[in-house]
Amino acid sequence: TYIVSYTAGMSAAGDYGLVQRLFLLLNGIHFFLLTPLWSAYTEAAALGDWQWVRKQMRWSLLYTAIVYGVGVGLFLAAGPKIILIWTGKSIHQPGLYMALGAWAIVYGWINCFSVFLNALNCLDRQVQFLLGGAILNLPLAFFLGSKLGSPGVALAGLLVVLPLAVSDTIQSFKILGQPGQTARQAVTVME
Repeated sequence: TYIVSYTAGMSAAGDYGLVQRLFLLLNGIHFFLLTPLWSAYTEAAALGDWQWVRKQMRWSLLYTAIVYGVGVGLFLAAGPKIILIWTGKSIHQPGLYMALGAWAIVYGWINCFSVFLNALNCLDRQVQFLLGGAILNLPLAFFLGSKLGSPGVALAGLLVVLPLAVSDTIQSFKILGQPGQTARQAVTVME
């Protein structure tokens, strides 16, 4: 919100913070649903039960689509009304809702795969992409924020995590595509 206040003003920063909280609610619900899979993936991989892991990954992608499809759809359609009821403030910025909705969807997609990769202790690539994204986010957010206002800051957040979404997806599918492997073999596929 600091970048929004600098590029678009204090009022825009407050609006951004409220709209972002709606979408963070989806992320919280989603991560709550995914958290039990973390240790379950670790155990299944140690036992070599890759069929179960693949099945759970399909299910996690399905409920990710449901949670974010319904949630983002609801917030795009009724977000201003929800915020009005919640805070008494009227925020009608379709671009901000759309940018944060897209960011939330990508964040949810990343979580599906990062929980799996974290369970296998495959952290190196994630850390590299997150570090690169953190470094790029600041100048990109200032640039897009000065051009597009608060939706530009949200768009910058989306753009810097897209490479991680692609990397996590490729890495996960490569690991899952190796039948009959041990957990250690799965990890070394990507090293």
